[in-house]
Amino acid sequence: MKVKDSEKAVQTWYLIQPEGFSRPWWFTKPDRRYWENAVGGIRLCSKTDRIISKVRCRFDDLDHSVTGLLVPDSKYGWLSPAVRFYGCTYGAHHLLARHVLKRNEVDLEEEGWIRVMGNVWLHVDSPRKATPEQRNWLSARGYTVPEN
Repeated sequence: MKVKDSEKAVQTWYLIQPEGFSRPWWFTKPDRRYWENAVGGIRLCSKTDRIISKVRCRFDDLDHSVTGLLVPDSKYGWLSPAVRFYGCTYGAHHLLARHVLKRNEVDLEEEGWIRVMGNVWLHVDSPRKATPEQRNWLSARGYTVPEN
């Protein structure tokens, strides 16, 4: 996903609960007719859109934990070394890492985080392996857990 230069700039962001969305998302409003997300996608404004909050900051400084990036009951996400699960939608591991966990994927994996992807889990070849607690959490949820 290409990040626009505007994502790096301070601007006004609206946390919007659009009709048909299960969770709110951050948008700018460059025009009274539409909302724009950080990568240039637009959505026409609707009378049913609910503005939850309005802040002025950089996109990276927004609280993304309140948006659809964090999906607690997902089968995809990140499992921390402390065995706390941060769920995301399919293919959004990098976005969750960057915007909610405020880290990059490589650092997370090197620090012992596990990328959970559907019915499989992945862990890079790093000095840290899955802890017994992580293995128990994965096993209890139906994941096949190979030996370290």
